[in-house]
Amino acid sequence: MSRPPFILSDDQARRLGPATVLLCEQFPVDRHGHRPFVAGFVRAVFDVTGRTFSPSIYRRLLSAYAAGRSPSTTTLALEKKLLEQELAKEALAAAPLPPSTALPACVEDTAVAVRQVMAEYLPLFAEHAAARAPEQQDAHFAYLVGRLAESENANAGAKAVAAREAAELQAALGAASILQDQLAIAQAALAEHAGAAARMADEMAEMRKFTLMSIEGARGETRDLKEVCRQLRADLAMRDNELDALRRLGYRQAVSATPNSPGSTR
Repeated sequence: MSRPPFILSDDQARRLGPATVLLCEQFPVDRHGHRPFVAGFVRAVFDVTGRTFSPSIYRRLLSAYAAGRSPSTTTLALEKKLLEQELAKEALAAAPLPPSTALPACVEDTAVAVRQVMAEYLPLFAEHAAARAPEQQDAHFAYLVGRLAESENANAGAKAVAAREAAELQAALGAASILQDQLAIAQAALAEHAGAAARMADEMAEMRKFTLMSIEGARGETRDLKEVCRQLRADLAMRDNELDALRRLGYRQAVSATPNSPGSTR
């Protein structure tokens, strides 16, 4: 089933227009980089719609609200990832960890220590509460309260450490995703260059084949011309021989026809 086409509502369009105008005034067109403007625009779209979108959707919104801005797909994807990381950090800082969330080892150790303290002292307190004087009961209760406060502080510190580590992990995952996108783009460019090199190699092979065929044809024509020249030389030599024979015959006939020649008849 195909997704429905993306369309802003009238209220969203009214809110996004002035926000984009302010961004255009705050970040003039810079041919060397669009990232500050793109970061603000992606954030403004999220503030208006409550969602993040693909680079193609952001490009459609830019063509509609900021026609003079033309960032690359890589820049749009990178700023989207950075916004998602910021949103994840904000959500992690605002929302407490649920009880079912798996905690790091340090938090588990603190929870175990708290349970051990409670298991150790609460039965004793219940057992000896009636036998103790009120002053002793108050002192023992204060001690237990102090131990419990220390455990709660340690638990809160461990949760804060876990939250920071989770935020760092989320940032690392976002950076890894960006690197994967860039790797995919580089691999696509490499594949395109490899295809162009293969096509060029095929064209060179065809040109070489055509050149060899042309050379072979020229050699055949040269052999034919040589054969024609040889035949013409042979014909010319035969004609020269015939001409010499005719000259000798004519000379003999001329001599025999002369009256004063020794062989003439009176």
